Amino acid sequence: MIRILIILAFTTFAIQTFAQNSPTVWTLRRCINFAIQNNVKLKQIEHAKNSQEVILKTTRTGWLPTVSASIGQNMDFGRSPSKDGTIKDQSSLNSNFYLQTSMPLFEGLRIKNEIKAQEWNVISSIQNLFKAQDDITVSVFTYYMQALFKREIEKIAREQVALCMNQLKRTEILVENGSIARSQLYDMEAQLAKDETTLVNAQNDASLALLDLALIMNLDVDENEFDIEVPNLENIESEYRLTSKTMCI
Repeated sequence: MIRILIILAFTTFAIQTFAQNSPTVWTLRRCINFAIQNNVKLKQIEHAKNSQEVILKTTRTGWLPTVSASIGQNMDFGRSPSKDGTIKDQSSLNSNFYLQTSMPLFEGLRIKNEIKAQEWNVISSIQNLFKAQDDITVSVFTYYMQALFKREIEKIAREQVALCMNQLKRTEILVENGSIARSQLYDMEAQLAKDETTLVNAQNDASLALLDLALIMNLDVDENEFDIEVPNLENIESEYRLTSKTMCI
């Protein structure tokens, strides 16, 4: 029983450790959505669009009538003027009420033109927002593809190192048997060192590409906690065709 509990505890700890050390895999769509939601410049453009919409609503109220009112009260004690104009020893209380309303009838189409101009300002701000979203999408897509490209180079470099190590082992056997000269073994060792250097450089380039992608997304994350998913080309092609048909319709 104790042995079983120890095995279960060790298994749980191993699973938790693996979950903590394994990076979070991000799809291309998730990267784009996160970048759009957290881009500071895009938020400023969206705020400007909302401000233009508020100004448009305010401008449209120019056709509505305006009403202003006021209430005043005056109190006099001791000697104060009476109704007949004479000064008497008395206290008086005077109240007054003021109400005014106005409505524009014709101002040379000023209000109409202001509303039309503001409507175009709103349309312009919406288009600016769409353009900013498209620019962010293109930027994230470019950096995402760059990261995939660097990762593919890293994969090729790792396979090249594995291939060179196998050739080195075969060369060592042939040298021990006297089939080839030892100089060829030195050449293989030198080639392995070059391939390992290429692999290290490829790994660094792949890591920098992921960091560049996280930077363009405004994602504050550690390098070991961020990874991207290799997209399925068939799914991308089918999604593109569906989008094209929808746009044509």
